[in-house]
Amino acid sequence: MAPIQQWTDNDWTAIGTVVAAVGTVGAFVVGLYLVGVQVIDRRRAHARLVNAWLKEMRTEAKPLPVFVIRVDNSSAEPAYGVLIRLVYGNSGTFVRDIGVLGPEEAIELDIVVPGLRPIDPTPDITFTDAAGRRWTRYGKSGALIEGDPNPPFEQDPGAYPSNEKHPTLGSPIDGRSGRRISKH
Repeated sequence: MAPIQQWTDNDWTAIGTVVAAVGTVGAFVVGLYLVGVQVIDRRRAHARLVNAWLKEMRTEAKPLPVFVIRVDNSSAEPAYGVLIRLVYGNSGTFVRDIGVLGPEEAIELDIVVPGLRPIDPTPDITFTDAAGRRWTRYGKSGALIEGDPNPPFEQDPGAYPSNEKHPTLGSPIDGRSGRRISKH
């Protein structure tokens, strides 16, 4: 039987050095990960503060029901190229071009719909932040995605044969004529 060798001080020093090196590399990797998370958070900071929601359903409005959509930019920077999309079942898809939404500004849009459906619509919003990044927030899930919407925001007459034959899509309503609300 071979004698068991005792560990020397040099052996213990080598083990300690290896453990310290592994710990240092691990700390470096964790540090890089945290920096990456901060960069992503900073990129999303402005986008998180731009939202749209269905504020009110005026079901008794004449001659047709009106949905009031509130679009809000709670950030300190403007949002550019703001588009709102409201999908309302087979009644159509309504898109409004707001253009620029200033810092701490909100706008309320009236969207006239051709009758009521047993669904609760939620608007989607797409815009470009001050750094030039395009963002899309989907109303049903609240998901905020960097990039252009898929599918693109386009009006659709739904069950009607065309935009021109749709009772409300053919109207010259533009989001820029909405009620602008400054929060200052």
